[in-house]
Amino acid sequence: MHSLEFDLHSLILSSLASTLAKDPTTSFDEVDRLISAGPSLPSLSQPSSPKPLANGGSARMADAAATPSTENVLSEGGLMTMRHQHALVAQARFAAESSGLFDHELVPRLSGYLHSLPSYKFGDGFGLKGNSPADELTGSLVKHLLTIANKRPSARQEILDTIWSYLGKLASLVLADNAVKICEFVLPSLNGLLTALETSAFEFEPCDFAALVSHSSAFLSDETANRIRKAVDTIKQEIANSYARRVLVSYARQSIVLSSNRVVLQVLTVKRNIIARLISAYVSEQATKHVNGDVEPHDSQVKELKIRGRQGQTNGRHTLDYSSDDEKPSAANSGVKAPAASATLQSFDDIWFSLQSTPVKVTSSKDLTKVVRAEYIMSLRFFADMRQSADDLLTKESVSRELYYTEIMGISLQLASLASLYIHELDDILPTHISNCLSNQVHKEEFWIHTAALDCAVVLGINFSEANREMAPLLQQFLTTPFAALDGPGTALIQERAVERLAQILKHSPAGEDAAMSTVHALLNILYSHNLKDNKAHAHDQSQVIQENVVAAIANIACIYKSEKITPLVLSMLAQQIRHHSSRMDSVIVQRLTDIALTGSLASFDDITQILANLVKQSISPDHQQKSGRNATSKELSETV
Repeated sequence: MHSLEFDLHSLILSSLASTLAKDPTTSFDEVDRLISAGPSLPSLSQPSSPKPLANGGSARMADAAATPSTENVLSEGGLMTMRHQHALVAQARFAAESSGLFDHELVPRLSGYLHSLPSYKFGDGFGLKGNSPADELTGSLVKHLLTIANKRPSARQEILDTIWSYLGKLASLVLADNAVKICEFVLPSLNGLLTALETSAFEFEPCDFAALVSHSSAFLSDETANRIRKAVDTIKQEIANSYARRVLVSYARQSIVLSSNRVVLQVLTVKRNIIARLISAYVSEQATKHVNGDVEPHDSQVKELKIRGRQGQTNGRHTLDYSSDDEKPSAANSGVKAPAASATLQSFDDIWFSLQSTPVKVTSSKDLTKVVRAEYIMSLRFFADMRQSADDLLTKESVSRELYYTEIMGISLQLASLASLYIHELDDILPTHISNCLSNQVHKEEFWIHTAALDCAVVLGINFSEANREMAPLLQQFLTTPFAALDGPGTALIQERAVERLAQILKHSPAGEDAAMSTVHALLNILYSHNLKDNKAHAHDQSQVIQENVVAAIANIACIYKSEKITPLVLSMLAQQIRHHSSRMDSVIVQRLTDIALTGSLASFDDITQILANLVKQSISPDHQQKSGRNATSKELSETV
């Protein structure tokens, strides 16, 4: 069948599922016809002609209540055709969008399909474009099941148990050491599962994190990594037209390399996202209780995280209400009750952005604290291992994409920082790793690691006073060290990020405004020290970039603080620097003064407009031009003003 017909078939079934879900008069027979388009479940005998039941359903729907046996599951599945795949996705979509009337039939059926996916044959009948059918189908089933669990708490635990069980089944298939099965099904299906968990808006609870840790641990072991690596190497030696080989090639064309390190990266990312959600949910719950008068404000840190995007815009928020305060069981016996208040649903980027400006404090159970502390240790172990490997790899001309070493290192730092924040404990190891990242040469391959290190520095700095005293000088050093002034893609973004992070850390310094004042004076001294003419062009360029970093940092401190004490000092300092440096620096100073004017008080706005007005008058004055002998400079400065 032509690919266009496949797309049309999928579109028709998807539209039908949505229509049936929204129609309150949808009957059992209509749902049964939708189910009949899908494949049979292993271990279930399907009659050729469904027999009506007393409640209006059919024998086929009654069979859905039976969970398929897992003993002979690998030998009882059939061919998973593209039509079957479309039908399953349509069933899942119907269940997720409907009112829940058919949940008692559809949820067990969808759970059964997910658990039985390894028994079906995916293969030679498909033309691979993009992700494999096993990936797409797994991801779709998990995504829709999580949507159902979010909307209907009665099905929540059953669905999560199915997902964790399937995660364990995939791990057991890796250990079975079947190279073909691993490459053509396990790795793609695992990719779909972990991607769905990573991107889902599901409202995870503390016990869910403990369950994830328990069921995903096998994928972080050396044995599993070796089995995956061995399987991939074996398939790469096969003929080019084998299905398993074509699966690997199809992902590689998308710059996705299925490997053991990619699995590690995805597992760490899911853990990172869930911990971030737990922190956001806890803070949101405490804020709600405070507003309702249920708790007394015991700490200024208990306030709702501000939801902002990367550029500072306000994003919409969506809330889901918990229906029960009952304690949820978990693999690690976390013993944490589900929050009764509504929790804010945010993307990881939103939460991470907010945590860099808002200090928080989470109260965790003893059992869950153990779990999170273990994750802290584990993430730092991965960071150290990848750091050691990266030091060897950077001496070579190219680094294999399958290693994902920059991503793993960055995610490991973020996960460790969030774990430290969640249990409110900090040792010397994480700050040392951050310090080492920001004290070493900025390699073009490691820009993302430096970005993560800068973000983690401010998260720790605003939540731990001892970290604040360490991270502020570290970021100041990073901005004023020549290696940070190297040219390359992403360098300017890193420097701008460091400027903002330094100001954020100083804003939460235990020393208050005194720390900011001291830093401003220190930066001004550095500005003067780099004002010497140097015959070497490269050294001059580095000094120029460092001067720009210093001016940006000084101005950003004023923008962040908005202080009647700091802002006038910064304005005076920067205004005095005009015409004492290069024409480029004059323009940079004027641009930064504009930033302060737009974010500061009315008084500072008036002061800055007066400074700019005076500069314009001076730059166009004939007497000034004759005295200064800097016509070009005056022209460039006036254009900037």
